[in-house]
Amino acid sequence: MEFHRSDVNTVNSVFFANVATPYGGGGLHCWQSSPEIVNCTFSENSAVVCGGALSCFDNSNPVLTNCILWNDNAPISPEIYADGTSTPTIICCDIAGCGGSGAGWDMARCIDGGGNKDEDPVFVGAAGGDFHLDTGSPCIDTGYPGTTVTEDIEGNPRPAGSRCDMGAYEHQP
Repeated sequence: MEFHRSDVNTVNSVFFANVATPYGGGGLHCWQSSPEIVNCTFSENSAVVCGGALSCFDNSNPVLTNCILWNDNAPISPEIYADGTSTPTIICCDIAGCGGSGAGWDMARCIDGGGNKDEDPVFVGAAGGDFHLDTGSPCIDTGYPGTTVTEDIEGNPRPAGSRCDMGAYEHQP
């Protein structure tokens, strides 16, 4: 999906096994746009050059909240690529290779909005496209509590005012 001079918000979406050519953004490509991306799951997307999950070009400043970006692939910045004019803000997300919030943060040109993780999200069956969170996932009850998203991708309720789950699916014990 490409956001081209558009700030369309994306909520409760799964971006799985997409391929971007020739540049980047296997899952999403932002160009002159600053959308809110909330409770989305990105996995196994790829790009020929940069940003297997997400690429940001020409003053694109998306805000990612409660998202999971895991096992995406690109030679440069496998999960998120931001050019020198773009600055994504990442809040309560689980991103492979980010180092987690604080001293370990390792996402060039991205703002650490706090609460970020770099831990295997423990999906039920990612190889088959099942991105429900399995029991014991570090993404359960660790999302940002201030979002207005009331349901997950399947219509299951997200807890109001407390910690929801990261990703498109709310864990159902």
